[in-house]
Amino acid sequence: MARKAKNRLVPKIEKIFHESKDEILPFDRILDKMGKERKSVIAGILSSYPERFDPAGVERTKDGTGEYRRTLWRLVPDEQLSLREVKEVYSVGPETMLELMQEENRSLRYACWSAEPDENGSYNRRDIHYVLLQYRKDSKKTKREITLPLV
Repeated sequence: MARKAKNRLVPKIEKIFHESKDEILPFDRILDKMGKERKSVIAGILSSYPERFDPAGVERTKDGTGEYRRTLWRLVPDEQLSLREVKEVYSVGPETMLELMQEENRSLRYACWSAEPDENGSYNRRDIHYVLLQYRKDSKKTKREITLPLV
C-alpha cells in the first residue's frame, strides 16, 4: 500500500482529479479548484509527491494577453498491478526487471526505494511509479555523464 501523505492538501488535490473524471488536468484548473491556496504552495505539493502526481507535459495556450504555457498533471492511481501489467503500463523491459527484482521476496528495489508485493503478488502502482521514476532519473544522469567529452 502506498505511503500516507503528510501534507493535508494532498487529499484535496486528489479529490479534484477524482471529481473531474479527467486523467490529466492543467495546473491552472487545479489552482482554481483549490480556492485561496497560493500558487507556490500547490506547485510545491505537486512536485513534492512524484509518486502521486506525475507531470504529463506542457501545453501552449492563447488568451487575450498572448500565449502562455500550462503544465499538465496526472494523478497516479492508487491501484494494484501484476508484474505483467507493470511491464505494459511502464514499458519496462526484461533486463530492467531483472535489475530491479529482488529474488528473496520478489520486491522491486532500486537504491533505497522499493515496491513490495502484497499477498496476491501484486504491487501498488504508486510504489512502482516512484521506484521507476528514481531508476530512470539516475540512468539518465549516468548516460549524460558517460557522453561528456573527456578533457
